[in-house]
Amino acid sequence: MLGRPMSLAVVAGKKLLAQVVEVLVRYENKNTTALLKAWDDAKDEWLVELVRVLPEVVGRLEQVEQFQERLKLRTESPEFQRLLDNVSFEASREAIEERRRMLAHVGAGIFDVTMTIAEAARCERVIREVDPADIFALRRVNGSQEVLAGSHPEDLEILIAVGCVAAVPGGMPALDHEQTVRYEMTRTGSLVLRLVTTYEAPTTG
Repeated sequence: MLGRPMSLAVVAGKKLLAQVVEVLVRYENKNTTALLKAWDDAKDEWLVELVRVLPEVVGRLEQVEQFQERLKLRTESPEFQRLLDNVSFEASREAIEERRRMLAHVGAGIFDVTMTIAEAARCERVIREVDPADIFALRRVNGSQEVLAGSHPEDLEILIAVGCVAAVPGGMPALDHEQTVRYEMTRTGSLVLRLVTTYEAPTTG
């Protein structure tokens, strides 16, 4: 009896390329050792990067009042542990390597004791829709009061949709009489940036 991936090839009139069928066959049994190992390897890469950047996060917080006590209470919280599990799960299923690296910085960022676990959890949900390029775009918006006209800039569409940036109507019309817009950081946007403080673009060369 044909498995489902092979059946797809038959339904398509055997027009699927052999390479396509080969990829689909991987899903004949999703819990194969190979697939489970791939997920574990992705999680391991995330954890290694998290451990690498965590000392930087902790180092920035050492001057916070009662830091050690607050960190102990935070890490012992079941809510914190579930939040870290959520980030780990997102990383294990992430297809894009650079975005998985970004999620390691998210994992490190949730140790920030100056942010409530509820705030960090909200940011984690927002970041599920955010790519590395969006983080860099958000940093450019931070503190900017630039007035723009017309449709939203492409690099801000996602940030506006997830509530990190607000489009505020401007006071003066543009020369072409279109409505002007000022893009401002929201509180959610500022919290997201705090969560990924250590994340930087990868170096090339």
